[in-house]
Amino acid sequence: MHEAYAESKRVMSSLREAADRARQALEVYVPAVRDGSDRGLFAAVNRFAYEYLEAQYRVAESDLSYWTIVGGGFN
Repeated sequence: MHEAYAESKRVMSSLREAADRARQALEVYVPAVRDGSDRGLFAAVNRFAYEYLEAQYRVAESDLSYWTIVGGGFN
């Protein structure tokens, strides 16, 4: 059970890092946005990368909050 909890924490960490990197990529791209196609690409990356990763992080965080086994005592 502790291994599953630890793996869940690693997954959450990876999701957080991926979402942060997607946000950073969007921030870098903002100055280059010039026309409708640029705005469309920005919106698509925002929706299908950043927002998706943020939502998956929240789902994982919610699921992890149901774990009752935290700490030691089980081997």
